[in-house]
Amino acid sequence: MDSSMGLLQGELMARYGLAQRPRIQRGLAQAARYWQPGDGGAGEFEALVRDRFAGAPKALDDLFGRLQEGPVPDGFGSSLAFTVLLNFPLTTLREQLRDGGAWTSRQWAEARLAEPFSRRAPPGVEQAAAAAGWDPARRLSSPERSRLLLQAFQAARQLDPCSPLAPTQISRSLDQDLRLPEARVRDLLEAVCGSPLAARTAGLIRARLGRPLEPGDLGYGGFRPAGPELDARVRQRYPTAGALARDLPRLLSALGFPPPQPAARPSGPGAMDGQGLRLALLETGRAQARRLALQAPYPMLAGEPAPVFDEALAQVFLARAGEILGLPLAQAALDGFWSAYAGAGEALVDLAVWHWLYEHPGAAAADLEAAVDASAREVWNRFYAPVFGRRDCPVLGACGPLPGSRLDRPLGLLIAFQLQRGLGRAGQLGGSFDRWARLGRLTSDLWMVRATGSPLGTEAVQEAAGAALAELGGPGP
Repeated sequence: MDSSMGLLQGELMARYGLAQRPRIQRGLAQAARYWQPGDGGAGEFEALVRDRFAGAPKALDDLFGRLQEGPVPDGFGSSLAFTVLLNFPLTTLREQLRDGGAWTSRQWAEARLAEPFSRRAPPGVEQAAAAAGWDPARRLSSPERSRLLLQAFQAARQLDPCSPLAPTQISRSLDQDLRLPEARVRDLLEAVCGSPLAARTAGLIRARLGRPLEPGDLGYGGFRPAGPELDARVRQRYPTAGALARDLPRLLSALGFPPPQPAARPSGPGAMDGQGLRLALLETGRAQARRLALQAPYPMLAGEPAPVFDEALAQVFLARAGEILGLPLAQAALDGFWSAYAGAGEALVDLAVWHWLYEHPGAAAADLEAAVDASAREVWNRFYAPVFGRRDCPVLGACGPLPGSRLDRPLGLLIAFQLQRGLGRAGQLGGSFDRWARLGRLTSDLWMVRATGSPLGTEAVQEAAGAALAELGGPGP
């Protein structure tokens, strides 16, 4: 391959000029990195490069246009993978963070074109990694959870050497899936956990419960709009799911979404209650985000940086729909803050446990169980013991199957509150959704900068919670 690389670089530069040197060098290096003996020898590699490298600007534009017409297969079963790697940059999150702010939409689309080919694993390894995990709704004992987590880790380790740009599951979950570096994730989680508003919110909960707080009160839902009164108001407005479906076009217009509106068929039982209305409106919000995402400059950019953004957009839709309907449907400020506070600690434990796994790859299930318990107690003692008044509680230790398994709740709430802070009237939501949808799949922080003017942070949820505490007469600092 070394002799082929030198030969091909000379040939391509002679054909297309010195100005193409960076593209030629990068394309050859990317294709060679993923070339395997089963793909052929040096002759086959040389023939493919000569045939597939698009050195002329028009040839590159034509190739880019063809690849935008449909989904790019996520695999190396044909020469298409090497065609993409020869012609479009395979970028790391570090490069995107460093240079992406100055990229055009076309450059972002080119980067997203190459992403599906950032790893090459045998089908059995990919299938094992995809199958490793469990339903979060399952109630698992600590030994069973440790056994399944070890299985997930061993499956992830099989993928590590196949993923040179993200050689650990931690980097794949954060850099590639969430598009946030681990240092940023930790800073956000610790800012929520360490907020002085936690003690003030805990004091209000304690006063409402009339007793000292217990670890289970991390799940306190007393700030959440719910109950028979809300259900009765929902049934009065929407006796059936069909009544909601008939009213959705009017509601969407009131929120500023332009006609025509797609037909909506809320699922669930005929009678509506508060929870049923929430679920139906959340799904409607997701549908609007997906529909408007098609307006991104290029098909490869359609969508948001990560799935957690889809859920955050749905939460924003729910909050603004509740304003139009005069119903308290979304998470209130204190409920959102307390939920993010609880979820942030769980996510910190997951990250600590996965680092421990990589440091102890031969660990037994009993060793892992002890490590999870120790990590849960360490995070609890650092952030929660001062608030709850007790130490060494292991309640945060119900780890998920991946390093980012429990990030959706805290980060989704941070995104939703930050988006809501920059919104005007509820009737302007459609225009904001339209603008957000056109941003495309950037890095998470760059998307937030272009959507709200600042990177993802905790300020919005803390401001909302602080204002709510002042209004409710919560304890001072």
